[in-house]
Amino acid sequence: VADAQLDHFTLPPDVHGIAIDDSRVQRMVLARMLPLALGVPAERLLVRGATAGEIADFGALVERMVRAEPRALFLVIADEHLYTPDAAPGACDESGSGVSGSGSDVDGAPGAEGVRGSTMLGALRAAL
Repeated sequence: VADAQLDHFTLPPDVHGIAIDDSRVQRMVLARMLPLALGVPAERLLVRGATAGEIADFGALVERMVRAEPRALFLVIADEHLYTPDAAPGACDESGSGVSGSGSDVDGAPGAEGVRGSTMLGALRAAL
């Protein structure tokens, strides 16, 4: 992809951006980057990961959102290794690998039986 193409890239206006990261700084970056760089409307943006509850509920949250708007488009960005304050040092509590489906219909995703028409634009995982 040429730099000139990236300069003008935006997502469709009806896309939902859903992100999770255990780092406060990364959550702040995602909350600013998705609207400014990719054009995700603020009212369709969710950034989670501040608490153990948000991390544990993330998969169910994404599923609820997809079921609530079966014709919508979703961009999911998930940190590959999610840690909570009560985790043992060096132990990963959750993995962003549970979020998949880059560019695919969510019908085949675990727990998505009966959801028709929703499309996961991408599921990006970062292992930093």
